[in-house]
Amino acid sequence: MIDLDPFILQENNRPLDDFQGLTPAEMHCLLYQPLSDNCVVRLKPSIADDVLDQIPFFRLLEDFMTLIENNRGVVKSTRTGALPRFVLEELYGKGHIPDESIEKGISKLNRESKSSIISTVRITAKEMGLIKKRHNRLSLTKKSEKLRRDRSALLKELLHFFAEDFNWGYNDLYPFSPVGQLAWPYNLYLLHIFKNERYDALDYAAMYLLAFPQLLDDFEETHFATAELNFFRAYAIRAIERFLVWFGFVKYQPGLNTVEKDVVVKPLLWEVFDFD
Repeated sequence: MIDLDPFILQENNRPLDDFQGLTPAEMHCLLYQPLSDNCVVRLKPSIADDVLDQIPFFRLLEDFMTLIENNRGVVKSTRTGALPRFVLEELYGKGHIPDESIEKGISKLNRESKSSIISTVRITAKEMGLIKKRHNRLSLTKKSEKLRRDRSALLKELLHFFAEDFNWGYNDLYPFSPVGQLAWPYNLYLLHIFKNERYDALDYAAMYLLAFPQLLDDFEETHFATAELNFFRAYAIRAIERFLVWFGFVKYQPGLNTVEKDVVVKPLLWEVFDFD
């Protein structure tokens, strides 16, 4: 009987062009053990405060908890459970993640639904167990008090929730699909190896599709775009605009023809992650 184990091992450890040089074993780790010790992308064990201060979504989450604390420990939500206007204005006023439509006066920040970023922060804080809600009153938990004293641990938990539990398609109208979120550290790996290239969102979306072609089945052709273009646009919004930009790893200007906008990698990427 032929022993197949050596052949399987060889195939699992053979770099593939479709994976930009990663092996099936390495991609398997990105999929099922993200940021683990054996992963080609790992979170640094300890991150300095001045580095953490550069992560916009992280800062916004911290500011949300501080706002509640400074408001005598309680914020009363609206009848629908949304954040009141003074919270929206104070958080948005921090300037961590500007919204193009608000900045240009196209939209007004008069309710939570007008800001996907602030809405996501509230959901994140609640689902992570950092705040609790009783009778439309939001307050901090003991878990939040503990994690606020260990900011590196807070970032680790935040990344785990945001990448593993929060649905990246929550804020858009594209089909239900894990595009961009599946093997999410692969997006970081692509930035790492192509850091010196002038690539736009279309380039990164195409490389991601090359690795996970089965995800194209989740998209259909419309009167306005092919299935592939809809895939690319969903990737640009979910993986680039609302992950890599929100966490400060790239410079990118969303808007019309968004997939054609350049993605510029920021040094923060290597201050937060280690790469093989």
